[in-house]
Amino acid sequence: MGDMFRELGRRVEQFKQDVDAAAAENADYRCRECGAQFAVHHDRCPDCGAAELVPTTTDDAA
Repeated sequence: MGDMFRELGRRVEQFKQDVDAAAAENADYRCRECGAQFAVHHDRCPDCGAAELVPTTTDDAA
């Protein structure tokens, strides 16, 4: 039974990584503080709370 839960956990983790990678490829905005990327603009970064979100198309270094 334990092996089944370990395999399920591994698959869930892989799925989360795949979703994060797909979201990053399609992100329009990123947080300058933590580097998190988002498809829609937020007033503050949902991950770290920073106020400075910039378009991913900008040439500014993070």
